[in-house]
Amino acid sequence: MLPRALAADPWVPARKRVVVSLTPLERTEIRWAAGEREACVASLPLREDAAQRALRRAEERAMFLRGGIIPIHTGRYLELEDLPVLAQGNLGGAFVSHHDLLRLALARHGAAAFPTLFEVFATWPREVMAVLHRIDATSVAAFLRSLPGNFVGYFDIWARGHAETAALALLPAALGPDGEARNTAMKTLRLLRKNGDQQAIEAAGKAYGDAAVAEIEALFAPPPLPPKAPKIPAFVDVEALPSVTASGEPLPREAMLRLLQLSTLLPQECARAVVDSILPELDRGPLADLAEALLRRWIAAEAPTKEKWVLYAAALLGDDRAVRALVARLGEWSEAGLAARAKLALDAVVSIGSDVALMHVSFLTRSKGGLKKAAAAALDRYREGAGLSEDELADRTVPDLGLDARGTMRFDYGPRSYRAGFDQDLQPYVVDHEGARASALPRPNKADDPEKAARAQELWRALKAETKALAAAEVRRLERAMVRGRTWDRPAFERYFLTHPLMQHLARRLVWGVDGAHGPWTFRIAEDATLSTDQDEPYQLPEGARIRIVHPLALTAEVRGRWSTLLADYRIIQPFEQIGRELFAATPEERGASTTERWKGRIALGERFFSLKHRGWRFADYDMGKSVGDESLPIEATLRTEPGLQFLAGKPEDQTLGALSLGTSTEGAAPTFGDLHPIAASELFRDVDALLRQS
Repeated sequence: MLPRALAADPWVPARKRVVVSLTPLERTEIRWAAGEREACVASLPLREDAAQRALRRAEERAMFLRGGIIPIHTGRYLELEDLPVLAQGNLGGAFVSHHDLLRLALARHGAAAFPTLFEVFATWPREVMAVLHRIDATSVAAFLRSLPGNFVGYFDIWARGHAETAALALLPAALGPDGEARNTAMKTLRLLRKNGDQQAIEAAGKAYGDAAVAEIEALFAPPPLPPKAPKIPAFVDVEALPSVTASGEPLPREAMLRLLQLSTLLPQECARAVVDSILPELDRGPLADLAEALLRRWIAAEAPTKEKWVLYAAALLGDDRAVRALVARLGEWSEAGLAARAKLALDAVVSIGSDVALMHVSFLTRSKGGLKKAAAAALDRYREGAGLSEDELADRTVPDLGLDARGTMRFDYGPRSYRAGFDQDLQPYVVDHEGARASALPRPNKADDPEKAARAQELWRALKAETKALAAAEVRRLERAMVRGRTWDRPAFERYFLTHPLMQHLARRLVWGVDGAHGPWTFRIAEDATLSTDQDEPYQLPEGARIRIVHPLALTAEVRGRWSTLLADYRIIQPFEQIGRELFAATPEERGASTTERWKGRIALGERFFSLKHRGWRFADYDMGKSVGDESLPIEATLRTEPGLQFLAGKPEDQTLGALSLGTSTEGAAPTFGDLHPIAASELFRDVDALLRQS
């Protein structure tokens, strides 16, 4: 069955907008926590003699206007009319917030305080906004919308917490006549909708009646398609293009033509909405064939910029073949000064979003070409849009470097050949047919095919250069995953480690674990990709497994001993210290303290501090810090140093270590070392102890 949008011509005249005349509705509510307003009012000296209160009021106003040090209790006698006087006297906003003048005024006078708050807004915008956030009123919405250009944005900020009331204030303009007022109102309504406040807008519409509800639906409908079908460019030979299918059946010619016509309107929202609705009903393979064919014809026609819709179609319909077709041209376009075309193509590659696409873009971020910054920015946008962490994106962007499924590469000299192996640092070496190992390919001799040998040498140089750039970063990333306790589900583990052509070489040298498994729960990966336990027995991953790189502190001394023996028996050198890692623990005294001086007075070589940059430490002039808590208990560790690192200069001086202390931004007592997870405490102490190593 054909998708409805392709079954008949979608080119119809646009629906004419109905202008609805609405009388603005009003709403006023002040939000107080339980007992908050009563506590504010109780702090005001309202029961004193009127004359005495007037005298105190005059003294207070004079004190504020004079500036200087003011007692913290001062400000309880001021009246509403005093606030504009203080604003005109250039009283700083810090004084206003410190003495809580505006919240007290709101507590005492309620809605009667609104005009005064609006009057002093220009002088104290941040302080007034702090109070306006607790006011859910259409009058506040009207005031914020009326502010001049230098205060643009305050209404949008307020509206995020008062979406329905904001919509009540916006809908009369949004549904009214065309003009600047309508455009501004629509912009904010779209922002609210984007932030997930569609229901609040609909609730406000219901308050205005059925006519408003009907027009709100039309407001946010996709823009209409043009009334006439767009022309298809000459380089697109409709008859020669691959057929797109739905449930295996080729689309009729008319439907195929409509799909192409819709594609020529990309990335316009009107076309994107329709194409998005069609795609689930069409077969992905033939769609990718179409995208690749369109790209090749566009490139053959010298890639006309006015037909850039082909790139958007490739991003929407294409697969890794489209990625490779575009990547092959990116460098050429960039070097030819066609930066706009190259950037559009780069965005199309990222939009395809496959691991191959992201891998190619990641490679560009490590290159020296003109697309380096654009590639990094495109990856950041993709990561934020997909809701991925930096490490999750890194999983997907590790290149395979042309290695085969077994993680090897063959270098063919003709009569003889070699293959690549990788050591614990992910550095390649050469293995001949007898298993002998060498650090580089041998020189060609007279018996070798000169062309094949030259290609093999070039391939070897490229492999060494690319692994050199990758190795240290990947090893650090895996060590960071172990320390942080990051886990992968079974498909991700198999995809990014067990079968990944490059990462399998590192993964085989590590000990892995399965969360919550019964019986044996740690395993390693053998050369043939099978799994085995610390008893060297076969291991099968359970269903629903969450897999992690095991921190040795999670193992008993007995299990660590078995793994140490097994790794030694197989001559496995780990890429970083895992099973043989130094383990640390807080002393009983430290467990109850927020500061330790166990390293105080020790001298650390200045150059040693560079090693901590990759372990999450941040540097200031005299101290360095690291986050060691979690979301439930954010904790910051700080290490004092003398004479100070000066933001880790190129040649930092040797440092005398001081106290290591813990702090937090949350209220309550300072955290202690006993509050830290044992692994976090061990790694923190290990970091500092590592500064004292001499090699």
